[in-house]
Amino acid sequence: MPKHKTAIFVNGCFWHMHENCKYSSIPKNNHEFWKNKLESMVIKVIVIWGCEIKQMMNDEIKIENLLHTILL
Repeated sequence: MPKHKTAIFVNGCFWHMHENCKYSSIPKNNHEFWKNKLESMVIKVIVIWGCEIKQMMNDEIKIENLLHTILL
């Protein structure tokens, strides 16, 4: 959103290991591979989690608050 000098990042809960989220569990198959791979990723930009979008879809107040924050 260049007009507002704002970038919105939506991070996948699995790839960014969203803490305490049911969508971020490490697979049981090849567990050590995935654990090492996910822990070695250095991406730290976090704004919105995928599971939060699901929650916001049913909650207009959260969407309005997000938009208000972006447009400030």
